[in-house]
Amino acid sequence: MKKMLKISIISSIVLTQIHESSIFADETKEKRAPIHHESINIIDGFPGGLDGPAVAGLIHFIKELKKLQLGERKSRNAPRQGKYLFEDKKHTLTELAEIEQTIEKQYAHGAINQKSYDLKKKKLNEVLKIVKKDFIDVSIPSLDQAQGSKEIVVELIEYWTKINNRSDSFMLEWGREEEGQEIAIFQERVQSFTMFDQFCTDLTLFNEDLIESCPRGFRQFLDLLHNKKK
Repeated sequence: MKKMLKISIISSIVLTQIHESSIFADETKEKRAPIHHESINIIDGFPGGLDGPAVAGLIHFIKELKKLQLGERKSRNAPRQGKYLFEDKKHTLTELAEIEQTIEKQYAHGAINQKSYDLKKKKLNEVLKIVKKDFIDVSIPSLDQAQGSKEIVVELIEYWTKINNRSDSFMLEWGREEEGQEIAIFQERVQSFTMFDQFCTDLTLFNEDLIESCPRGFRQFLDLLHNKKK
């Protein structure tokens, strides 16, 4: 009984940490549909699918994505801070996407000239290369983990994008790419912070929903945590 209560408490803490400072508001979360797909039963709790260690890997991936997209906290209650330098100030990926959109609007309305626009875009592209490299570094373990179950993952991505009205998500093209070519298509197709930011949002939300849709795998993960703390 005590073990069940302890695991239940750990579960609540972990889920809170997953959603902490999430990129979606609570009301948006409530509108998202769970992943009720037959393929979930094939992977939930099974080695090579989404068992305890795989859930741990996904949670780590989500946390790293949020650091990249929203910034990192120096302490638990401190505000998140970006690390990507643009025009003498550090920014997050999301902030850089907003800056990019502002520059495009300024240029379209004649607020900045061609020379200023080209210079700002050049500087942004230099930062984009750095952020993309960081994304690749944190993505490789998850891509390696998905090998062998790619067909099922693609089915789940397709289902998730459909029920969440994200049919234009780059995640679809990225997922359907031949195994081992995901990094190449990412490098080729992601050429703006705006697209990059939306891609990270979709990845985060999909993986959060996937974890919550796999109760056996999540329970195995909690057991790992419980045993580790003994």
